[in-house]
Amino acid sequence: MTAYGRQHRGSCPFTGNWRKRGAHAEAFGRSRGGFTSKIHARCDNQGRPLGFALTGGQVSDYKAVNALLELPAPNPRAMLADRGL
Repeated sequence: MTAYGRQHRGSCPFTGNWRKRGAHAEAFGRSRGGFTSKIHARCDNQGRPLGFALTGGQVSDYKAVNALLELPAPNPRAMLADRGL
């Protein structure tokens, strides 16, 4: 019986998770969907992106608001957001 690229019959495929803890972990985190990250964007009234912030998947959305409002862009007269903010 041939294993087709695996060293041991019945072994799982390599997941590539051998890096040290804490290395490049700023914008990655576990959430319900697995190991993910979130992109929070600040846009103008035409929908063009002015900047973005990256957070880990387990981080709440409202924690990125301060980082987005500190970006060098015009101060908004109104803000449109979902329930997470």
